[in-house]
Amino acid sequence: MRRLLILHLEDDLALKDTVLDLLTVLEPESEVVQFTNSDDTLRYIEKSGAEVDLFLLDVRVPGEMDGIGVAKRIRALHIDSRIVFMSAYQRPSTSELSDSLDFQWVKKPWTIDQFTRLLEQTHARVDA
Repeated sequence: MRRLLILHLEDDLALKDTVLDLLTVLEPESEVVQFTNSDDTLRYIEKSGAEVDLFLLDVRVPGEMDGIGVAKRIRALHIDSRIVFMSAYQRPSTSELSDSLDFQWVKKPWTIDQFTRLLEQTHARVDA
């Protein structure tokens, strides 16, 4: 399995730290970049987004746009990496989330088993 580059956008600092701790245990060789707002996330994506294997995006975050807007920007840049929305809120309507985004929706609170499966699926995709 190759090393993953994972981008995580989460404004809840405790949850952000928890995800980093979990990824450190489950993916010790992988690199995790974390952001708490969409503006910093977008600046990173504009420069290095094509290198990211997995985008873990909260939906409601501070900044110019929400996580859905970040995902739309990722696709507008023709980055086809995996996008997973992680949100405590219900999945928005299809008018807000186009199938062309090619995403997965995980409702918070997620389980460690769900998180492990996300990582396994991502490896299957990038290692193929």
